[in-house]
Amino acid sequence: MHARKNRARVLVLIPLYMLFVLSCKKEQAPEDFLSGAKKWYASKNEKSAAVLKSDLNSTKSIRQEVQWNQAKVLRTSNGDEIVSAPLLITGDGVKGSFMLFIFQENGAYKTTVSYNEKSNYFNVGLSNEQALIAYANAISKAATHKRKSVPSANAKLSLVPPGDGGGQTCIDWYLTTTVYDDWGNILDYYETYLYTTCSENGGGGGGGIDPVDPDPNCSEATANISGSEVSSNMTASVTETGATIRKVSYEWKYLESLLWYYVSAEKGVHKKVGSEWQWESLTHDRVYRQGTVIGGTLSMTVRESTPTVGVYVAGMTIKYDFYGAAVCKGSPIDYSRNNVTQHSPVWNCNDL
Repeated sequence: MHARKNRARVLVLIPLYMLFVLSCKKEQAPEDFLSGAKKWYASKNEKSAAVLKSDLNSTKSIRQEVQWNQAKVLRTSNGDEIVSAPLLITGDGVKGSFMLFIFQENGAYKTTVSYNEKSNYFNVGLSNEQALIAYANAISKAATHKRKSVPSANAKLSLVPPGDGGGQTCIDWYLTTTVYDDWGNILDYYETYLYTTCSENGGGGGGGIDPVDPDPNCSEATANISGSEVSSNMTASVTETGATIRKVSYEWKYLESLLWYYVSAEKGVHKKVGSEWQWESLTHDRVYRQGTVIGGTLSMTVRESTPTVGVYVAGMTIKYDFYGAAVCKGSPIDYSRNNVTQHSPVWNCNDL
């Protein structure tokens, strides 16, 4: 008898302990993420060398300094944390402003860098929204300009970009970092696309170097008006309760992008049967959008909503049309997802 009671206590304590652990993890303070990211970056770059390297295999020597006193933690629409900090890069011919972003992907820290042609752009106290936009643009540019092959860190490099004596030369520039061990062996090599420069070859005066359009294929504009399907709980709360009936509001995320997401809200009714609650009905209420849309417009139309109601669990299925529009390079672009079916999470009426 005592053994059974002890086992029962253990079975009760285990989920309570897990709930406590998960709660602590979920409520991690922003300064903890910043501290961890900063320590990782310091250890990763303790014995490293960074240069600007072009797709023509030319290099520029640089000096870089992370301005940690201006670092802050950003949070995306899906709850991911990102460290942003102005990055001071100086060297021959290096212009503009840079911002370092540190984030996690599959549990591992990663970095990307955003560039702006204006001097001191990232040192003027960007809002969280502006910083998230810079992060989204940096990720988009890195994907668009990702090189098919990375040259060896030991390859022979030229310090002067080649030219054909006439016409225009355009060069993609990457911030590259080589990490060494105590004996000088290469441990890691990674790079981030920053910008493209073009210059006139030959003919009078040697023209200046000017950044060209960083979004030639309008990929950033398209990313701002497109999303992907998800099915995740937002909130569940009792709005009205009585002796035998209670009303509950359920909200869940079903479409998201980096800076915005759509939420579907449902109304549930539970009935008291004996000493337990059971499902009575579930109806669709409305959908709404949270977040910011940059440089475009979005529209959402729910075509159908179909509840599935059991004794203890229920869920909602919605079918919708989505449309996004923007203008890039003076021309309209659009993105649509029509007749999309999405299922909500399953809600147990006794979980409240």
